[in-house]
Amino acid sequence: MEEIVVDSRPSGSSRCYNDGACHPDPRPHYTGMGLNGATFRYNNKDIRILRGSGNFGVFNKGKALPKWHALIGGANEGDIFVFNGGLHYPSDERLAADLETIKPWILEAQERGVNVIWRETNAAHFNVSNGYYSPELKEYQDKGEAYCVSSSHIDANASWHHYNGKATPLLQSWGIPVLETWEATFLMPEWCHVGRGVDCAHYLQPGGSSYFTEALLKYIEEM
Repeated sequence: MEEIVVDSRPSGSSRCYNDGACHPDPRPHYTGMGLNGATFRYNNKDIRILRGSGNFGVFNKGKALPKWHALIGGANEGDIFVFNGGLHYPSDERLAADLETIKPWILEAQERGVNVIWRETNAAHFNVSNGYYSPELKEYQDKGEAYCVSSSHIDANASWHHYNGKATPLLQSWGIPVLETWEATFLMPEWCHVGRGVDCAHYLQPGGSSYFTEALLKYIEEM
């Protein structure tokens, strides 16, 4: 592994996002988790939040894909449906193949007036060339020798293409708008992750999810 200089500032640095304070761990309150099915008014528009987790069937297609079908099927005309494949895919090719599986559901939702949006997969900052977790890191994590690294230590092209290179153009070819969130998360400092060295994918808050929310609100404003 490359030897790097690790930033000494504690996780939760106010520089993680917009000079605001970070919460120590976002996992109990992911963006939207407590608002599933809620409706709020924004810029004179009624917005309903639909949230679900299925990972498209990375672990068990028999269980996960029906969840996605039910979630997409429950979206009504005027609803905004934002979806993403998550960070557990072994490859962008596998993600693209699973997207092809749910394509009929996505296009049918569009036809009935659902605003379907694809969100780019966020960047991660593990100490590997593309920044995403690799099993080779476990040895260093177990010894306490693994660190999150800055974007300057990561191949930006490899990072974007790992999860976005095939999926994003594919969705765009179907006429699906894309929330461009990868670059903002790629440029976030490495100390903004939940657990430096062990978890270099999930972000402190405000942080990664804050960018996702801002991108969505900007999209809503321009609708």
